[in-house]
Amino acid sequence: MTGVFAVLLAQSNLEEIRKNWNERRCDLEIMVTAHLYKPADDVRTSGEFSAENFNFCVKRVMFDTIKIFLLPVFAMLNQQLDVTESLNEAMNRFRGMQASFLQGFTKIIDPIFARFQQTGGQFAVNYQKFLMAMGRAFGITQAILYIGMSLVLTIENFIHFVIRVIMIIMYIILGLMILIFFMIIPVFGIIIYTCQVIGRSPFGYLSKDVCGELCFDPATKLHLKNGTVKSIADCHLGDVFEDGTIIEGILHVSGEHEPIFALDGIRVSGAHLVWFEEKQEWIPVAHHPRARLSLQGCPRLVCLRTSSRNIPLRGTSMMWKFRDWEELPLDIEAADAIWDSLVSVMLNKENTHQEVPHEIPLLQDTCKVMYKTGEMRKLSELRIGDSIYSSEGFTKVTGIYIGKAEFSEKQLFTDGVWMKGMGESKWHHPAIEQSATTPHVGFHLTTESGCFWIQTTSFSGFVRDFTEVGTKNIALTYNYTRKLLKKSSSREESCVSDSLSQVLLSSLQPIF
Repeated sequence: MTGVFAVLLAQSNLEEIRKNWNERRCDLEIMVTAHLYKPADDVRTSGEFSAENFNFCVKRVMFDTIKIFLLPVFAMLNQQLDVTESLNEAMNRFRGMQASFLQGFTKIIDPIFARFQQTGGQFAVNYQKFLMAMGRAFGITQAILYIGMSLVLTIENFIHFVIRVIMIIMYIILGLMILIFFMIIPVFGIIIYTCQVIGRSPFGYLSKDVCGELCFDPATKLHLKNGTVKSIADCHLGDVFEDGTIIEGILHVSGEHEPIFALDGIRVSGAHLVWFEEKQEWIPVAHHPRARLSLQGCPRLVCLRTSSRNIPLRGTSMMWKFRDWEELPLDIEAADAIWDSLVSVMLNKENTHQEVPHEIPLLQDTCKVMYKTGEMRKLSELRIGDSIYSSEGFTKVTGIYIGKAEFSEKQLFTDGVWMKGMGESKWHHPAIEQSATTPHVGFHLTTESGCFWIQTTSFSGFVRDFTEVGTKNIALTYNYTRKLLKKSSSREESCVSDSLSQVLLSSLQPIF
């Protein structure tokens, strides 16, 4: 009934609302019954007409609402515009004042500027005259240059003449050398024989081409008794080879400028000794017929000290036997004594006849050296390439050795160390009291100078490096070491006689 009543009420005002449609279309009751007021000529449906009217009214309501809310904002903006107009008027007055000031200032500056222009014009005239003078000087210089070029050509022609004369003289000398060569051919065999005799003498090291580090490529593979295979750079003290040989020490050295040879897949330095089965003797790797010089070097090299003095390595086709760092044979009792006397002669120019040390030269980590910055560092803190203090100033560390030795209580170095205290003139071994000893890990270094300075609680002075004689002189000992090895491999005697020791030392003393 309510709906019918609403329809009748709407029909009664239908014409009036259609006439005032724009004013009343957004009344609430009109919005609800908008489909009743659709004109007959309107092509839209009643639903579309009502929907569009509803949307229109909603937009109008929203617009009126926003207008009400923004009315204060617009009022404030109008006030700001009024203030802006006032500021513009003030700025215009300021511009007027500025123009008046500039006009007065211009009246003052114009005479000064005119005078400046006159001065500048005069300066330009003087500058043009200067350019003309420079042009004349350039012409003179160019003439001198041509004179110099002529002189250079003259000198060049003279040099060519001198070169031609020298070439003629060289051709004459070359002809004479060829003539002399054919003249000495009959005695050439005698010269070769003489060179061979010199090479086999105690001074044979002077004619050898093999000297340097006795080390391997860090990637060299070791086959251990427990079945594992590891690179020589990753081995540890106490590792055991397949034949029972125990690793007693590891030496890492710099391999810069060291020629590397490849022997059956094993990369090793040329001076390292290898057992040559065919001749039953130890020879340098560089002299082995199967060794080939490698074009690729190694920045770092590794060598070992073993219980058997041998390093067994497996090549591509067979097992190989190399000497360790010590090289001295174990079956010759006097080998260590000869070596110690040899070092004494090389260091002190005489044999001091000291007691033969029981241990190899090693230092405990508590021994400190002076680093290049002046600070004191432990041996374990050093790296290859560091600079430390020595008798020749600062020297570079070329190698680091780690091994085990028997140290007595409070003993900081073994009896094998060569040392020289402050104010002493001779190198000697330390006097160590024999007492209960325990095995400890010790360190040593190789340096460019052959020695370095250490400081402990009981000693302050210089010690020889691990080579004892220095890397520059180590090649001088190769000939004597090989003599001992040759005697050991020939199994003639179990020890070296005093006569052999005296011959070696007497032949070495004149060198130093």
